[in-house]
Amino acid sequence: MRKPEQKVWDTMRQRAPVKVWLERVENAVADGMPDVHVLMDGKMAWVELKHAVLPKRETTRVLGNKGLRPSQINWHLKAAAKNLPVYTVIRDDKGALYMIHASYAATINDMTREELNDASIGCEWPGIFKMLQEGLFKVPQE
Repeated sequence: MRKPEQKVWDTMRQRAPVKVWLERVENAVADGMPDVHVLMDGKMAWVELKHAVLPKRETTRVLGNKGLRPSQINWHLKAAAKNLPVYTVIRDDKGALYMIHASYAATINDMTREELNDASIGCEWPGIFKMLQEGLFKVPQE
């Protein structure tokens, strides 16, 4: 039986345009490195995949303890500081997608559904790949 996060990967692969090269990274050496390396039109990005079960209350954090580990938070923040294209893509149990820039890594585990919506720069697979293709790699303006 595939784990929920593996199913997110399966869907990402299936929905990727033909010209996109996705490489799943299982790295025991570089702790914190994101799950997927994306190459598209000469551009690259890193994507961490997460699956979330939505809490009953709107004010409850979505990822909580099942979110980014400290090593992943550190990796994302270092990458964001260097203006590298790094994102976390979360799919919830209702099928909604959230694409969150690495600059939010320190707070992503504590975000509610509304906060994830507000921080998200992509909400469906075609939109996520379009963002990657257009090179939306800069830190979002707050």
